[in-house]
Amino acid sequence: MFRWKAIKGTPLDTFFKNVNSKETPSCSEANEYLAEDRIMCLQVYIKKGDGYTVKYIPDAKAFTDAPDNLLTLMK
Repeated sequence: MFRWKAIKGTPLDTFFKNVNSKETPSCSEANEYLAEDRIMCLQVYIKKGDGYTVKYIPDAKAFTDAPDNLLTLMK
């Protein structure tokens, strides 16, 4: 979970870099985005002038609705 103010701007732009780009990413760039949460966390952490921190909360829980089939998952 991220605050909108924390991800607005550079973190969000970097997160969607490969989606918005017309160029095919290199193998190493594509590999970076396999675990895209690390991209967002790093961008929030290094965002200048905001002083945000990223914390791991071991007891945190998240829930999601599983897709009904593989095609829905791939979309």
